[in-house]
Amino acid sequence: MADHERLDDVASDHDRAQLANEETLRNRRITTRRGQQAKKELARRAAKRKRLFKVVAIWVGIIFVGFIAAAWFLPGVITWLKGFFH
Repeated sequence: MADHERLDDVASDHDRAQLANEETLRNRRITTRRGQQAKKELARRAAKRKRLFKVVAIWVGIIFVGFIAAAWFLPGVITWLKGFFH
C-alpha cells in the first residue's frame, strides 16, 4: 500500500506541476494577446486620425477656393444683381 500511495503522490505532484505550467503559459498567451490587440487598436486609431485630417484638409481647401472665387467674381455678381433688381 505504501508504494501505491507514493506513486499517487508522485503522479499528483506531476499533475499539479503540469497544471501550474499550463496556467503560466495560458496567462502569458492572454497577456501577449492583449498587447497585440492594443497595438492593433492604436494602429486603427492612427489610421482613422490620418484619414480624418485628410478629409478636413480637403474641405478647408474647397472652402478656401470658394472664398477666393467669390471674391474674384464679386464685382460681376454685384453688377448682375443691380441689373436684375433694377
